[in-house]
Amino acid sequence: MTASDSIRFRLALADGFLREARQDDELERWRSCVDNSQLQLLGPSQHVLTDYGDEATETLPWDLFTQDSAEQALALAERVLAETRRILTLQEESERRDSPEPSADSPSTSKRPDGQEK
Repeated sequence: MTASDSIRFRLALADGFLREARQDDELERWRSCVDNSQLQLLGPSQHVLTDYGDEATETLPWDLFTQDSAEQALALAERVLAETRRILTLQEESERRDSPEPSADSPSTSKRPDGQEK
């Protein structure tokens, strides 16, 4: 898997979590909205509070998050994904610009392993 493949995979994963976060927001499932927004932003290893709550204060995860915190997390997730896409587009454009173009004296046809032109 190339770096670009890995980035595309992560973007597809982020898109899925963001779609779920939007659905959770519409259904007023604040904890789940924050959870999916965090997964989109940080990845699966960073969302302990949304799954287990705050054990130090014995606060359940459903009691930790409000509509406001869910909407803030969702807005941040949407901004981060949009910015990530923008950066990826710039990177791909830069790679295309920097890749060498075939010179006039190099053959434009490729050859098969047996030496014959394709």
